[in-house]
Amino acid sequence: MSIDFTDEQIKAISYPGNVVLTACPGSGKTAVIVERIINDISLCNDYHGVIAISYTNKASEELRKRCCKLLPDIKSSFFGTMDKFYLNEIVYPYIKHFWGKCENLVLMKFKDLNEDWQKYLNEYTQYSNICDNITTYSFEKIHQLYNK
Repeated sequence: MSIDFTDEQIKAISYPGNVVLTACPGSGKTAVIVERIINDISLCNDYHGVIAISYTNKASEELRKRCCKLLPDIKSSFFGTMDKFYLNEIVYPYIKHFWGKCENLVLMKFKDLNEDWQKYLNEYTQYSNICDNITTYSFEKIHQLYNK
């Protein structure tokens, strides 16, 4: 199925820099974004890709699904939320250098931890507390959970 893009959509797709898309629901914003991503990926080497960050996992998965449908080889591209990007591209690859390799690492949301762990780790949920004391924290409690 081919989409007949409007002149405005074609301008957004082919614009060489950053673009902000604002339009009503159902107007084709996602289709335009997918087309831009496909165009960028097709210009990438195999070891390059795009980073497509969305607010929700659902939106990210929709972008990935649509891109893969049109271009099965998305090369080294990333689709996900900002949190997922931090974890997959920064934390997971490097944490083993600090705390050793963990074979069965499972991502858990704070709210899904049992009450004892929530109380134990509560100090890390206070954003200003962490920012004010980042150089003095040992993160020992998180390290214990990592090892568990």
